Amino acid sequence: MYFSSISYFTNANNVEYSWQIQDDNNKKIVNNLPGSTLKYRFDTIGTYIVTLTARSPNGEVDTDSRQITIESRSPVVNLDNPKPLSTESPNVLEFDASKSYDPDTMGRK
Repeated sequence: MYFSSISYFTNANNVEYSWQIQDDNNKKIVNNLPGSTLKYRFDTIGTYIVTLTARSPNGEVDTDSRQITIESRSPVVNLDNPKPLSTESPNVLEFDASKSYDPDTMGRK
């Protein structure tokens, strides 16, 4: 997921930014990262609070937070090495991805 900030300060290069990601379910801080942008991959579904804090050169601080919900995770792909279907047709290959799965639907019917 990608987050970015917009500064209305005349010299935005002097603004100090920091991001905090908090797991809203168990109130634990997951990560603290600096910078005006944030690229982060959420590996666990759930609700999170993303907070941006900006500190201007004169010491003023502004903070803004958003609650986000991660409802899905990326599928897990397991692809076996391709095998020829037969010795008569070595250029015709079979791919087996039967071990791939969606972690969000495991055990669901």
